[in-house]
Amino acid sequence: MKKILMSFILSTILSTGVFALQKKDNGLTVIIKKITKSKHIKKTNSVIKTAKKFLGTRYKFGGTSHRGIDCSGFTKTVFKKNNKKLPRTASKQAKVGKRVSRTNLKPGDLVFFKNTYKKGVSHVGIYLGHDKFIHASSGAKKVTISSLSKPYYKNHYAGARRV
Repeated sequence: MKKILMSFILSTILSTGVFALQKKDNGLTVIIKKITKSKHIKKTNSVIKTAKKFLGTRYKFGGTSHRGIDCSGFTKTVFKKNNKKLPRTASKQAKVGKRVSRTNLKPGDLVFFKNTYKKGVSHVGIYLGHDKFIHASSGAKKVTISSLSKPYYKNHYAGARRV
């Protein structure tokens, strides 16, 4: 009974994501230690928070501000406000950072789409998690949140990068 209760308590603590479990050699001693958020997680949260401040901003081809913004201007501006430099166009942004498979996407990754208004990579957004991304959409005429599973984005998906 004591083992079951201890196991339940430990699994509850561990499921919060704030603690880690470490077993000693004899398998009996358990150490619980607090894990601090990594710099990557803090930066990712900051990128997403900055991106969401643009929600509803009107779409303007060539724009880079709250007065009007396009997709690559949006990602460039959001990352600049978080001390990361990106090139100006979606096609050039698609060459920066580390390639990430769709199954390994994490919040803050750049997601790219091809053959939208021209041939090749021509659209970019920021992955939010849970199959959602935020982007400056010419179709919606504003910065909005969309699903990667939406047929249009699923059919035009070109890959992702972690910067």
